[in-house]
Amino acid sequence: MYTPNASTTRESDMGNTVGIRKTPTQIEGLDEILHGGLPQGRVTLVGGGPGSGKTLLGLEFLCRGAQSGHPGIFLSFEETTENIRQNTLSFGWDLPSLEKAGKLFLMEAQLDPGVIISGEFNLSGFLSIIEGKAQEMGAARVVIDALDVLMRVFNDPIR
Repeated sequence: MYTPNASTTRESDMGNTVGIRKTPTQIEGLDEILHGGLPQGRVTLVGGGPGSGKTLLGLEFLCRGAQSGHPGIFLSFEETTENIRQNTLSFGWDLPSLEKAGKLFLMEAQLDPGVIISGEFNLSGFLSIIEGKAQEMGAARVVIDALDVLMRVFNDPIR
């Protein structure tokens, strides 16, 4: 998850500023645990096993942000956008309305498992699309979901 520049800072018990600015997630209880939110202007890697809630965390971060005027982009390497829309209905999240309002953009990036990568492969195409869309909609929140799916394409762990 990438968080935009925001103005929240945390005070330590001694009254001194800890020094890292935070972007509130607006997820009930999470900002308290994180002492104000996610580090602003930085990438946050969320790890966990299958079914641990990584995708839902990213989607809730974007939904709550979009509802409060902070547009966001969700890039999925695993789920289809239609499945994402359907799955989030059970939480009462109306993603289609946020999309129509230009506050949320869902992007599918499934890789065909039969494709063989030859030569150099990089993410510049995906990143260019995200950057262009972010500028178009004024989005500073970006979630890239299931990056591990993309990493499986590489036979060389160093790449």
